[in-house]
Amino acid sequence: METDNTKKCDILIKAGKLLTKSGNVIGSQEIAITGNRIIAVGNDLPFNADKSFSFPDDLLIPGLVDLHFHPGPSSWKYAVEPDDWTLTAGTTTVLSQGDAGINNWDLYKKTIVAKSKTRVLMAISISNYGDEFETINYTNSDEIDVNRSIEIINKDSDLIWGISFNAALGSCNANNPEIIMDKILQVAKETNKPILYGIRREPFDWSIKNQIELLRPGDVVTYCFYPGKGGILNQNQIEPSILDAREKGILFDVGHGMSSFDFKVAETCIKEGFHPDTISTDFYKRHVSNNLDHSMPTLISKMIAVGMPHNEAIHKSTVVPAQILNQNIEYGTIESGKLADLTIIKWNTDLKPLIDVSGNIKHSEYYESIFTIKEGVIINQDL
Repeated sequence: METDNTKKCDILIKAGKLLTKSGNVIGSQEIAITGNRIIAVGNDLPFNADKSFSFPDDLLIPGLVDLHFHPGPSSWKYAVEPDDWTLTAGTTTVLSQGDAGINNWDLYKKTIVAKSKTRVLMAISISNYGDEFETINYTNSDEIDVNRSIEIINKDSDLIWGISFNAALGSCNANNPEIIMDKILQVAKETNKPILYGIRREPFDWSIKNQIELLRPGDVVTYCFYPGKGGILNQNQIEPSILDAREKGILFDVGHGMSSFDFKVAETCIKEGFHPDTISTDFYKRHVSNNLDHSMPTLISKMIAVGMPHNEAIHKSTVVPAQILNQNIEYGTIESGKLADLTIIKWNTDLKPLIDVSGNIKHSEYYESIFTIKEGVIINQDL
């Protein structure tokens, strides 16, 4: 029964631990939610809730934020329907790496961004069709319309976070990637948008140093633990230009994918003090067809297995990427007044095989998501 000192809320959650905005983990906390927002955080909250949940042994974190994902129509080259692979695994926000281009952005906006329960933001390709078809994304610099790209990005600036350019041969087979990059930089400057960048390796026609020097503070380099020639490690030493870039304010993202995460590379970088700024999956349809466990909690577990502290790995999968994507910080932190994007993760002490792209295995304890709320809506309806 409601007393004079008791208020109503829709949902009340009690968790054994909570991740703070600064990345610390504190003890038992309660969170009250009404509508799509958190209305109180603390202990012994004076609320009478329609629904109450208790997780005394588990950790409450903001909804996971995947800075490199491939959401889209399942008929597109890399894309998966986002809601099928995100929310039940604890991810509430994803950034598309160039799945849409200038000519199909409006279709993408209507069919994916507007209709998905997952929050979908775009790092748009300024090619015509992005990765809709089986063709290579960037093939001809003459096809890029700088003025039209600026117009479209400015029109939907709240949904288009930035510009994607994966300069790797599989996404850019043009013989003049520098000219494409020059046009991307023009668009980025005029729209005040960051670039999500994939380093060009084969055919080794453009040095890492020359590529990285073009990037600006706030731009994000993905695939940072790629194991082959042309990655950020050269004979087990971090490329000096990479260290210079970090000093300059350029950010580095994991972007695991099917070829860009190697335990040895990651361990070497972590030991050298080079930690990624953000952790992301680069989840796309080959992970589905190969039946691979490629969730954010699994990738967090891999980073812990190579030496990253628990709190840091979780912080760089929630608060940090949310701040990169969302300067207003409407989500990504557990504070009163913020959107109620929340995930409960559990540390499982059973040993699970964690596998890198080279087939190396670490048998490790691991995190799993057991409960998710997206803007006040409970995803795990069976609880």
